Amino acid sequence: MILHDLLERNASRVLVVYAYPSRITQLVSSINRVEVKGRIVFIFPECTPTSFLRRGQANMVGSIKIDFDDIPDPLFPKFIRQVTPWTLPHDPWLKANWEGIFSCSYDSNSSKPSCYDYKGIFEAPGFPSISTIAKRYIDLVYVIATALHDYISEKCPDAAGNKMALRQCVKPHEINGFINKVSVERPGRRIRFNEEQETAHAYRHVFNQIQHNSRDDTYTNIPVAKYVMEEDRVEISPDDMAWSPHIPIGSNGYPVSVCSAPCQVGEIYIQGDKISCWECYRCREFEIVSPDLTSCQACGLLTWPDQDTFSKCVLIPVSYLKYTDSYGILLLSGTGVGLLATVLSVLVVIKGWNRRVIKGANRQLIIIILIGIGLAVGNMPMFVARPETWTCYTTALVFAMSFTLIYGPMVVKTIRVYRIFRASAKLQTDIKFINDQSQLVFTGIIFMIQVNDQFTWICS
Repeated sequence: MILHDLLERNASRVLVVYAYPSRITQLVSSINRVEVKGRIVFIFPECTPTSFLRRGQANMVGSIKIDFDDIPDPLFPKFIRQVTPWTLPHDPWLKANWEGIFSCSYDSNSSKPSCYDYKGIFEAPGFPSISTIAKRYIDLVYVIATALHDYISEKCPDAAGNKMALRQCVKPHEINGFINKVSVERPGRRIRFNEEQETAHAYRHVFNQIQHNSRDDTYTNIPVAKYVMEEDRVEISPDDMAWSPHIPIGSNGYPVSVCSAPCQVGEIYIQGDKISCWECYRCREFEIVSPDLTSCQACGLLTWPDQDTFSKCVLIPVSYLKYTDSYGILLLSGTGVGLLATVLSVLVVIKGWNRRVIKGANRQLIIIILIGIGLAVGNMPMFVARPETWTCYTTALVFAMSFTLIYGPMVVKTIRVYRIFRASAKLQTDIKFINDQSQLVFTGIIFMIQVNDQFTWICS
């Protein structure tokens, strides 16, 4: 099932195997049945028998098996060849294990071969692999023996050689403390324990890769990397590596194996049907990514997502027209021209103050209109100023007041002309509130209404 999922996704290309040898045997059978054909790189642990992998080498090209880079123990081969139930008659387990190793029997009436026919454990099937595993037990024996020696030397040195005294002296629960302090020299390595009570700087691991030799159609295990625990360092030989053509290779020269690529900044993770797979969803432009990267959160008023990380909301920077901008310069130039034209118009009105045309147009209203035009033109630079509370209120207030000063008198004058023509049509001669003072009063009323509305808006 796992192999089918990996092959269907076309993304996950490396499978690290953590299993007992019996499970690895089943995995190898599945690899051959599915015909992986090098489309997945398997990383097998140290406990994997090499003989198991030989059964599926054609489908596991490029896969790696981790082994101990052992230096042979010079005393072990001689010792193991002398081990028999007859040379160690007091060993309580060897006799029974001998029957299991050789599938034999000590009973002469049994149908199984006689255990006395086997002269040494080296005759057992797979003896080299047994010797490799046995070296771990040798290390274990050395560690325990050293810890017991240190314990006895400290707690009860007089009991050495006396079994009864040692049984009374040695407390099993106290031995662990001495085991953690052990430092044993073994061929090519030193065995000791760290603060977490784990072996530290003990072994070296070699990574062997299954490679296909096309010239003679054979498969070999090539060392491509080594982990040196003494220095906590990995030595890699990239030139010795060879990958299956079905495996995608990244720019660094190593296989690319991802079920889902990491999401980009501003995206959240949406869990897929597999725990290691997901989909990426980009948050909307006004949303930030939650701390756990699984949801989007909207920013508050006048804030915007930080464009670098999308993890926090920041104040929206103030963007406004500046006096040095081309439109700002154009607006200031227009303001100067408008004010100059307004001043010239005022001078013209003052110069012809007593002329019939100006008097007939109501000189006071003309001056009010020109004042409104001056305010409107003079208010134009406020639209370029940096937006502040006082500039915003001033701009709105002056604009509304200048608008009223311009169009208020025009409305009053229009109503006055309308009333005069209507009275003439009815032959009325006594028309009220059409003199200059009345027009100023009406204009003042309109202006005060506007000012009242503006200050009501400001105070609300």
